[in-house]
Amino acid sequence: MNQSQKIPRSFFFASIAASLALGSTAQADDYVLRASDGGSTSSFTTPYTGSPGGWATTVGGTDVGAPTSGNNYTVTEGTLRTPDDDPSSYTFGGDSLTLDGTNSQFYLLGGNGATYTVGNLILKEGRILHARTASNTLAGAITLDGAATFETTSSISGNDLTIDSTFSGSGTLTFVGGSNASIIINKTLNSGIDVVFNSPSAPDSKGIVFMQDTQIGNLSSLYSAGRVSFDQTDTTLTVNQTTDGTFASRLVGKNFVMGSGSTASLTLTKNNNFIRTSTTIEGGNLIVGDGTSGAFSSTTAVSVDAGALSGSLASGNNFAGDVIIGDGSGTADAILTAGTASDVIGRIGIAGDLDLDSDSEFVFNLLTTSGSVDADQVIVGDGSGETTITGSSIFTLLAEGDNSGLTIGQTFTAIDGGSFNGVFSNLYDGQTITSNGISYLASYDGGDLILEVSGIPEPAVAAILLSIAAFGMVLRRRRQA
Repeated sequence: MNQSQKIPRSFFFASIAASLALGSTAQADDYVLRASDGGSTSSFTTPYTGSPGGWATTVGGTDVGAPTSGNNYTVTEGTLRTPDDDPSSYTFGGDSLTLDGTNSQFYLLGGNGATYTVGNLILKEGRILHARTASNTLAGAITLDGAATFETTSSISGNDLTIDSTFSGSGTLTFVGGSNASIIINKTLNSGIDVVFNSPSAPDSKGIVFMQDTQIGNLSSLYSAGRVSFDQTDTTLTVNQTTDGTFASRLVGKNFVMGSGSTASLTLTKNNNFIRTSTTIEGGNLIVGDGTSGAFSSTTAVSVDAGALSGSLASGNNFAGDVIIGDGSGTADAILTAGTASDVIGRIGIAGDLDLDSDSEFVFNLLTTSGSVDADQVIVGDGSGETTITGSSIFTLLAEGDNSGLTIGQTFTAIDGGSFNGVFSNLYDGQTITSNGISYLASYDGGDLILEVSGIPEPAVAAILLSIAAFGMVLRRRRQA
């Protein structure tokens, strides 16, 4: 550059402006709740309400003041409170609020109608407690990155906790309902979020309410009290069960789906599950009835497009309506079999009719042990219903055990109904079927499918056959594992 050439003044002004801009970009600071908020105080608001625990760089450190934009705030231990009995609505001033600790808690304590908005609420571990007999709302956005609990202790009907936040992330959400209040979820969840419902004191009419179509991961509950409701206009709850679980509370809603992402079993043990429009299985295994309790009291059909439907009740009906196995697409990908997660043998009662489509498989289990003989049974229409079998629907006999207690002429009623329309593609009337070394003669008698013991090998032959069968069972279980 020519030393006599001058640098334009505008260049200096631009450089100074850029330096000032860089200097004004402050890096976000991270603060933690320094101590629990006391009664009638709040570290949630800006400015503070009263003299609360406050925020600091470390627990117990020097208070840095109320939440402000550009900073992140975390509760690692202790309790963050909203203002007591104040019906006003508040928005959290920080960029994010995180619960991350076994003893981290966020108490919603507002008066009736109070809404608390957190633009970025991150739940890693902790509890959000609605602890007033007043209706409160949590709004904003929630990112789940672990396990957290929502709980309401409200004892007055209608004074519910409403979650109006959007959800993202994955993990486990546990919902604990009050003695007379619900937790209402306005936005959708996703299949990465497992839902646990634990409300030991909730009445049958209270629990979780899903206001929109939603997908979740695994569903489970520890108590029979309360309900999970998805009963708005044509609302659908889709469960993607990947871990065997039990739901002991009540399901009430328009449409219930075991999603195609399901690979495990979900057992329902409440007697009055009520689905108004449709119940559909697209994957996994829906078990209705654990041998003692568990049923659909609604008369709408239960359909299996793919996956399995099973269950057991000692008496009565598991299903108050029709049962439809298969959607006509695929090969033996829709299964009906009695039995539970803990007992391969079971009894299914269907108040309506049974339809077995071309892609269905009916699995009949028979177990012999030390002279005791147990076998499945499916009762259709209280013994007077119609069973319709279409196309290539197949029948599978799975007999296991030592064959003791079986005698020639002994009969087992696999299906107890009033009439048949069609027969299984692999089991016609008068055909012999063999399993575990024993032969059975099949007969369609009115509406009953009966298997009669027709051939028992000599003891020496039986021992060889049993050894072969036992070896086959070991191989089969190894393949399944």
